[in-house]
Amino acid sequence: MRMTPIAILFLATSPASSPPALASPTATTQKAQQTKPAVAIDGFTPEQQFFIGWGRFRGDETRPETQRLMVQGDPHPVAKYRVIGPLSNLPEFAKTFGCKADAAMVRPADKRCAVW
Repeated sequence: MRMTPIAILFLATSPASSPPALASPTATTQKAQQTKPAVAIDGFTPEQQFFIGWGRFRGDETRPETQRLMVQGDPHPVAKYRVIGPLSNLPEFAKTFGCKADAAMVRPADKRCAVW
């Protein structure tokens, strides 16, 4: 069964507390490949594995009732949006998974959020 990038990202368990900033997977993977070359696992390239790891780390399943409570009193977004938001802003994500320009996980260049 071939899974879409968004489905892969939500094969998640509970997130940990504050993560480090999301680094460029290209730079991160290239540096790691210099010392210990990685191979494809279950058909996923090292770059894809980077994003899958991010989704697993930040995403989780939350009941709709709990989500309603969270948005009323928790300043943090629901975990689903902690994954979708940052990754849809990264052209590297779209390139890594071969997403089309109009895909749900691809934000148009003029609407991307860029902090740095």
